[in-house]
Parts: sequence; C-alpha cells; structure tokens
Amino acid sequence: MYHIKKDKRCLKSAEAITGGLEVMLQHKNYADISISDILRVSRVGRATFYRLFDTVDDVVVYKIDQIMQEIMNDYRQVPYEEFTRGFLKMLFVRSGEWINIVSAGRMDLIIHSMRNSLENMLEHDQVPKDSEADYRLAVFSGAALSLIVAWNEKGREQSIDELASVLDKYLDLDALAADQTLINDPR
Repeated sequence: MYHIKKDKRCLKSAEAITGGLEVMLQHKNYADISISDILRVSRVGRATFYRLFDTVDDVVVYKIDQIMQEIMNDYRQVPYEEFTRGFLKMLFVRSGEWINIVSAGRMDLIIHSMRNSLENMLEHDQVPKDSEADYRLAVFSGAALSLIVAWNEKGREQSIDELASVLDKYLDLDALAADQTLINDPR
C-alpha cells in the first residue's frame, strides 16, 4: 500500500518515484524492475521510498490511481448519455501506460484500481448500490482493459469510436450507462 501525504514534499517525491518507474518501464520488463532501479533513476533515497511505498507494485497502483482520478475528473465533463464512450476514450488515450504492466501479468492491479475509482465515484455521487453493482463494475473494468490489450495487439488500427462500438455491441453499454447504479443523472 502507498502512504502519500498531501504535502508538497511527499507529492514531489512520489512524482519522482513514479517518473523513475516510467523511465524503467521503457528499458526493462516490469517483472525485472527493482526498487534500486527506481531509486537510481529517480534520485530519491531508500528511506523516502519506504516512507511512501512498500513495493514496486505500490508505485504502479499509485500511478494507476492517479490516472484513474484524472479520468474520473475528465468524466465529469462528459454528458450523461456519453458516459461509457467518454470513459473508454479517456482510457484509450492513456493506453500505452497500461500495456507493460499487463504484459508482466499484473492486469489485476489495473482492474482493481478501475473498480475502486468507479466505486469512489459512485459513493461521491451518492448513488445507491444494489446487489449486482459489484458485478457490473467488474465486468465493465475487465472488458474495458481487455479491449485495450486486444487493440494494442492488433496494432491500434481501429479508431476509439470503433472500439467503443464493439464494446457497446457486446455489453449493451447504453443500458449500463442508463442504469442509475453506474452513473448519477445530474438532471
């Protein structure tokens, strides 16, 4: 788990560490990256690292949580009817950041963060949770990430709108978006 306080120094150190991880992801497979590698590139001390993070996975989760928070903030600008397509578009724009982590077999880190972010959004919007809400979030998160992986494997030839249509076709996303357990209608 990461332990980032909201003060400037902690945030700056966390940014340096996540930046170090991003640099290392360009040169090594995720599974081969050590804390020492990240520290060498980020120029942050070991004690600082361990004050903020416990493991390399924690750095990844923190970075994914940051990206998901950006997506959620951007999502709030998307009209209600466009929720799913807008959410997918924002994921695809950042898709390069997911691929190396998925390649290392850590898809679980991304899906967990996506689900948590969606759950937090629902709680923030005070949307009541029903007995199927967790399943819908799991299906949506897994399908969205799997689509990004398949798109990358196929050379990213299709447009984001084409991919959203594919997901819409198989998940009936219009019904999912209209379901008030996934989005709070601001009207």
